[in-house]
Amino acid sequence: MLKNKISNNSELSVALKRVEQLWDAQYQSADGNELHQLADLIFAYEQENLNR
Repeated sequence: MLKNKISNNSELSVALKRVEQLWDAQYQSADGNELHQLADLIFAYEQENLNR
């Protein structure tokens, strides 16, 4: 699912659902790394689009 950027609310919803699936991932595992990257993408999207 990983992309370079979340572009809309639909993609945000998909990312948030994936975060729920990965929530208990081990640190520095493939799933843990994906979780960290998703968190960064979600944060960037929210900063750009939801804090106006």
